[in-house]
Amino acid sequence: MPRDGEQSVVILTRLCCSLLPDRELAHPTLDSWLSLTDLLQRCCHCEASHPEETGSAWGCPPFAMPPSRKLYAKVELSKLAVSPTQKAAIQALYDGGVIQPHVYDAADLSMQASVRDFLYAHGLDSDSRGKLEGQWNVVWSNSWKSGAEGNVNHLKSACGYDSIERQASESLKRSTNEHSKPSQKKWERRNPFDHTGCLAHVEITDQSLDGAVMRIQGYLEHNEACQSSCLRRIPPIPLHPHVYEVALEQLKRGDGIASVQSRNVQMVQDGAYRDMSSYDRLTANCRYNLLPHDSIYLYRLLSKAQGVDVTREAQYNVDDWLNERSPHFRPEIREAVFHYSSRADAGERLKICISTKDMDESAWRIAHHSLVMLDGTFGLCSSRLLLFVTMGVDGDGKGVPLALFLFSAPTGNRASHAGYNREILRELLTHWRNHLSCTCPDTPFTPFVAITDTDVKERLALLDVWPNLWLLLCKFHVRQCWTNKRNSLLKAKAGDTWKLHVRSRLQNLESQLMDTTDHDVALKLILDERACFNMIGQLGGTSAAHAAEAGLGFLDYMVATWMPIPLWQSWSLKGRTWASVLLNKPVKDIVSTTNHLESFNNLLKNKYIPRWKYSRSRLRFDFLLHILITRILPEVFRAQRAARDYRGWIADRFYKQAGCTDINEAVRAAEEARRQQAQSQAQLCWWPHDARRTEAAQAILQARLLHSIQQDGEHQFSAQCISTAVPPGRPCTVMEISQHYSLYLHRTGQGSCSCLDFMNRGGACKHLRALRLCIDSWVGTHLTLRFYYPATIEAAKAILTASCTPFAEETATAAVINNVFTLGHLSAEYGNIDEEEGREEVASSDSDTRSECAREIGEQSHESDGLDGVWHGSMLNLMSGQDAAVNLQVQQHTEQTIQSLLPRLHGLAVLLADAPKLPITDSIQEFQQVLQAVDSALSSAIGTSQSSSGLQNQPVPVEQLHNVRHPSNPSRKRSGPALLPPSPEGSQKRKPSRSTL
Repeated sequence: MPRDGEQSVVILTRLCCSLLPDRELAHPTLDSWLSLTDLLQRCCHCEASHPEETGSAWGCPPFAMPPSRKLYAKVELSKLAVSPTQKAAIQALYDGGVIQPHVYDAADLSMQASVRDFLYAHGLDSDSRGKLEGQWNVVWSNSWKSGAEGNVNHLKSACGYDSIERQASESLKRSTNEHSKPSQKKWERRNPFDHTGCLAHVEITDQSLDGAVMRIQGYLEHNEACQSSCLRRIPPIPLHPHVYEVALEQLKRGDGIASVQSRNVQMVQDGAYRDMSSYDRLTANCRYNLLPHDSIYLYRLLSKAQGVDVTREAQYNVDDWLNERSPHFRPEIREAVFHYSSRADAGERLKICISTKDMDESAWRIAHHSLVMLDGTFGLCSSRLLLFVTMGVDGDGKGVPLALFLFSAPTGNRASHAGYNREILRELLTHWRNHLSCTCPDTPFTPFVAITDTDVKERLALLDVWPNLWLLLCKFHVRQCWTNKRNSLLKAKAGDTWKLHVRSRLQNLESQLMDTTDHDVALKLILDERACFNMIGQLGGTSAAHAAEAGLGFLDYMVATWMPIPLWQSWSLKGRTWASVLLNKPVKDIVSTTNHLESFNNLLKNKYIPRWKYSRSRLRFDFLLHILITRILPEVFRAQRAARDYRGWIADRFYKQAGCTDINEAVRAAEEARRQQAQSQAQLCWWPHDARRTEAAQAILQARLLHSIQQDGEHQFSAQCISTAVPPGRPCTVMEISQHYSLYLHRTGQGSCSCLDFMNRGGACKHLRALRLCIDSWVGTHLTLRFYYPATIEAAKAILTASCTPFAEETATAAVINNVFTLGHLSAEYGNIDEEEGREEVASSDSDTRSECAREIGEQSHESDGLDGVWHGSMLNLMSGQDAAVNLQVQQHTEQTIQSLLPRLHGLAVLLADAPKLPITDSIQEFQQVLQAVDSALSSAIGTSQSSSGLQNQPVPVEQLHNVRHPSNPSRKRSGPALLPPSPEGSQKRKPSRSTL
């Protein structure tokens, strides 16, 4: 006992009382006092009979009783990365009583001073442990906050660390986790000291508040090899905290890692970091230079700063953010997510539907009783997740995201872009409709028009949710299907004159079909082209016959696939005219493509998300969800509000100066007038006498620069002309291709050419005069009707404003140029000159067309408060055609898929007939389940009562085709069911579309 026995008794009594339950101290009983007396006697007896346990063996002051029972915890020997020999020796030390805990009074200042001296002597104080050359490594640490807050640090001698044993233990952990693969590569030792088998280790327990040591337990004797060891590798050198602070601020602003590294170099050179003025190169234990591997930790810190714990699996982070009972609950994220479904089983999907307050308000403002777009994308994160976006168009023609649907692809799915179906889209769209309708119970959210690409699953899901929706097809995606089919039939190369000619005619036909508002007229255009191709095949020789056959095949494809009336209404000008009546808008204001949505997806992938990426690696889906809700979507709406505010300020600022009108509207109207005037001026072409240009036109024909002449309908010819600046006799270079001019000439004498002479002057240029010479020769041989050429600009304007053409008395069917020699002679073989097939906007129809459509549905005007006066009579018939159009698409997709699969399935049937008994593998089992599902679905679709193939097995739901159960392995203990992550997404690139449907 110490000299001051009374003080020790007081201390021991106080500490012993802390070990008794509070209720016994509040109401002491005889048993309580007996227990306290027994504790005091045992403490005194322990100190007297076992002096080696009081710290005397280490030269430490005698212990005092611990303030917390956590000090009795056993040392975690299983976490020591040591060899089996070391582990057995250390265990023997504990079993033999060589290693005993040494407990100290945190309130005794003299005792704590002695403890600090003891730690310093063994290199265990905080300063010594912070030195780069120190031989102690922290193996693990822990802390607690109940009672007196404290920390436990377990340190191991660097020479006792066994990297081979550490790799074996990590591989064992990864082998039990289905989402991790053990490394096959042998680890390279990075510890600065070599392994000597040293047994030294120690566990230090201290208080968080003042660092007072409460317990020390371990073995501090180093072996001889350890005591004489030297550094063999560069030790890990920590980065100064100020460097992290500056770098994180840059990353939060959206700067890339290259910008961070550049600024670091500059600040190191300028000595601008904190504490650099007192930096001693010989004793420094940190660095300021940012190394390449630091970027990994930087992005982890960035994730932590955003509230994303990257040490946990992503699905648990998301689940905790949306769980109000979780300590990690994030109300701002929960408020933006109107539907969430976790993935607790392999057959389930992760579903997250996002709609912020700004998106809800925009949906009611611009999409209710208006138009919506729907499309999806993938490849946004490291998991197989698809993102579908609904979008509206505001009054300024800008796309506004209205809802985001994030869901996982099915387990076993081969490609993310195919990991969705009608059911999942219908479910998510229904949740969105119900979510919006909850804000206005008396008015269900109902769009009138929707535009999508050619995907039938999207169109079917939209009709399931809103049966009276008028569906439009994106013009670009339709033209893309046509282009794919045309390219598969017409493999035109440089010098294939007839194929180039047929291709040019088909391209013009496609543009004309897009602008049709009458189905009979559209069919007439196809019939005219069929007659032309038949004539070319009969009179043009072998190469012409092949080209004509390809053209006829394309026309058959168009008639069978795209010309049924319900489907024709979806992509033609007729469909957009109906939409203009429903929405009470001009046809020119009805969007014809999904370009707004494609642009938003492009901005997500190439502008907003890359600023958060590290080394082009895809984001975790929890981080993606977090930045979508807290950063990206708010930024999108802030930018739109700023643009609206700016236009409003412009209108207010110049209201009086603009004549008490909105100057924005005035500028927009002036631009529209200039555009229309430019279009009208471009149509003006007059033919004054010009000997110089006429001679140049003759030279063009002699040089065979005019090519690809074709007749567009009854009254117009078009052609291509190579610039006279291109040297003759050799193929065109890439730069010279842009010097080809497109021109056309109408029977009224009106024409156009893309050359600068015509664009700046308006009169007939030498290229148009060359085309006129060709046409005049055909008129002289009665191959076509005669043309009229106005000599003055006034005459040209009079023709445009006249109610009839100068040839109103003449009628003729579409003439077919059957002079094969003329075509062959005028077609210059200068290579394949591709015409750009951009997303040109369809010209809007005039008010007469809209009035005609309104009369067809028995309504002269459209009320904005609903469809009560519109949805009757022929309108009901029109809407019923939407189901027919989608069913036609399903039929066509089904037949095309069957035709592509049948040959291989027949071959597989022959192979299996001759094969011996096969073992059941995952692939065979999955294939059998797919066959059963297809057989069941096909039997239901064609209306048979039993499966046509006679399969006796029960049909498997489509959602369960890829269900493979895996053991779950959450990263840490938590309450609630175990959650499964989405399947990992491999690196993928968007492949060019080859679809023809």
